[in-house]
Amino acid sequence: MIARSRILAFGDRAVAALVIVIGIARVSGLWTASPNWLTDDLVHIVTPILVIIDWALFVPKGHLRRHDPLLWVLIPFAYVAFAYTYSAVRGRFAGGTSVSYPFMNVAKHGVGGVALWIGGLTVGPVAVGYVVVGCDRLLARKLTSPRASRDPRPTDDPAPGS
Repeated sequence: MIARSRILAFGDRAVAALVIVIGIARVSGLWTASPNWLTDDLVHIVTPILVIIDWALFVPKGHLRRHDPLLWVLIPFAYVAFAYTYSAVRGRFAGGTSVSYPFMNVAKHGVGGVALWIGGLTVGPVAVGYVVVGCDRLLARKLTSPRASRDPRPTDDPAPGS
């Protein structure tokens, strides 16, 4: 049971950290809405909010490890590898572009510019991931502390008026 909970928590929090970073980037204006703004806002703003609520209310706490955020960035690295491989075999993304996101356009930004973007998009999820791990540990302690589980009126005290 613990191994399954830990695996689910790992995967759930990896996706959550990445989605939260996407939401921060979208709200902060690092990229603007696509022509289909409704679906763009649902994916990049509403989903991160729902992910945070889901984590706060429904995900068991205390299963994350200190190095998990470093592993979580393997997911976007795998996507970047897929996107460039797909593009190299003449695959096309939405709108007929050879890259899935504008920051990945080497012709426009150069290798250094793309590497800088990817570096930033590595640091962001790792930083958010460590916030998630810290909150996970704090909430796990709060939820399992003796004070939280103890009845405020000890049963061994005499009843008032005895």
